[in-house]
Amino acid sequence: MNTLENKVAVITGGTRGLGLGIAQAYVAAGAAVVIAGRSQGTLDRALAELRSKGARAAGMRAVLLERSDRARDRSGFLVIERLTALNEFLGEGTVV
Repeated sequence: MNTLENKVAVITGGTRGLGLGIAQAYVAAGAAVVIAGRSQGTLDRALAELRSKGARAAGMRAVLLERSDRARDRSGFLVIERLTALNEFLGEGTVV
Protein backbone atom coordinates (compact mmCIF):
# COMPACT_ATOMS: atom_id res chain seq x y z
CA MET A 1 0.00 0.00 0.00
CA ASN A 2 1.30 3.46 -0.92
CA THR A 3 0.64 5.28 2.34
CA LEU A 4 2.47 8.44 1.20
CA GLU A 5 0.89 8.76 -2.24
CA ASN A 6 0.42 12.43 -3.25
CA LYS A 7 2.97 13.52 -0.63
CA VAL A 8 6.42 15.04 -1.14
CA ALA A 9 9.37 14.39 1.16
CA VAL A 10 12.27 16.85 1.21
CA ILE A 11 15.47 15.12 2.33
CA THR A 12 18.65 17.06 3.00
CA GLY A 13 21.76 14.94 2.61
CA GLY A 14 19.68 12.64 0.40
CA THR A 15 22.38 11.90 -2.16
CA ARG A 16 24.15 9.01 -0.40
CA GLY A 17 24.28 6.84 2.67
CA LEU A 18 21.49 7.10 5.20
CA GLY A 19 19.88 10.07 3.46
CA LEU A 20 19.60 8.18 0.17
CA GLY A 21 18.21 5.19 2.06
CA ILE A 22 15.56 7.43 3.60
CA ALA A 23 14.69 8.79 0.15
CA GLN A 24 14.34 5.23 -1.15
CA ALA A 25 12.05 4.33 1.76
CA TYR A 26 9.81 7.33 1.07
CA VAL A 27 9.67 6.38 -2.61
CA ALA A 28 8.75 2.80 -1.68
CA ALA A 29 5.88 4.20 0.40
CA GLY A 30 4.59 6.17 -2.61
CA ALA A 31 6.00 9.66 -1.99
CA ALA A 32 7.75 11.91 -4.45
CA VAL A 33 11.09 13.14 -3.14
CA VAL A 34 13.23 16.23 -3.32
CA ILE A 35 16.81 15.47 -2.35
CA ALA A 36 19.50 18.00 -1.55
CA GLY A 37 23.24 17.57 -1.47
CA ARG A 38 26.43 19.60 -1.75
CA SER A 39 27.96 17.90 -4.80
CA GLN A 40 26.27 18.15 -8.19
CA GLY A 41 27.87 14.85 -9.21
CA THR A 42 26.46 12.85 -6.30
CA LEU A 43 23.13 14.64 -6.71
CA ASP A 44 22.94 13.59 -10.36
CA ARG A 45 23.88 9.98 -9.54
CA ALA A 46 21.32 9.73 -6.73
CA LEU A 47 18.56 11.18 -8.92
CA ALA A 48 19.42 8.75 -11.71
CA GLU A 49 19.28 5.84 -9.27
CA LEU A 50 15.93 6.91 -7.82
CA ARG A 51 14.39 7.61 -11.21
CA SER A 52 15.62 4.30 -12.64
CA LYS A 53 13.30 2.66 -10.11
CA GLY A 54 10.35 4.78 -11.19
CA ALA A 55 10.60 7.46 -8.52
CA ARG A 56 9.22 10.94 -8.97
CA ALA A 57 12.32 12.79 -7.83
CA ALA A 58 13.85 16.23 -8.04
CA GLY A 59 17.04 17.57 -6.58
CA MET A 60 18.82 20.73 -5.65
CA ARG A 61 22.39 21.52 -4.78
CA ALA A 62 22.63 22.79 -1.21
CA VAL A 63 25.39 25.10 -0.07
CA LEU A 64 26.47 25.55 3.53
CA LEU A 65 27.08 29.22 4.26
CA GLU A 66 28.85 31.02 7.05
CA ARG A 67 26.52 33.21 9.11
CA SER A 68 28.08 36.38 7.64
CA ASP A 69 27.23 35.19 4.10
CA ARG A 70 23.60 34.32 4.77
CA ALA A 71 22.33 37.89 4.63
CA ARG A 72 23.79 38.30 1.14
CA ASP A 73 22.64 34.92 -0.16
CA ARG A 74 19.36 34.84 -2.01
CA SER A 75 19.30 31.11 -2.80
CA GLY A 76 16.24 30.68 -0.58
CA PHE A 77 14.24 32.30 -3.35
CA LEU A 78 15.63 29.72 -5.77
CA VAL A 79 14.50 26.93 -3.44
CA ILE A 80 10.98 28.36 -3.37
CA GLU A 81 10.95 28.60 -7.17
CA ARG A 82 12.13 25.00 -7.50
CA LEU A 83 9.54 23.70 -5.02
CA THR A 84 6.85 25.61 -6.91
CA ALA A 85 8.07 24.01 -10.13
CA LEU A 86 8.06 20.61 -8.41
CA ASN A 87 4.46 21.13 -7.34
CA GLU A 88 3.57 21.84 -10.96
CA PHE A 89 5.56 18.75 -12.02
CA LEU A 90 3.62 16.57 -9.59
CA GLY A 91 0.23 18.08 -10.36
CA GLU A 92 -2.49 20.03 -8.67
CA GLY A 93 -3.44 19.13 -5.12
CA THR A 94 -0.03 17.85 -4.15
CA VAL A 95 0.85 18.55 -0.55
CA VAL A 96 4.38 19.89 -0.10
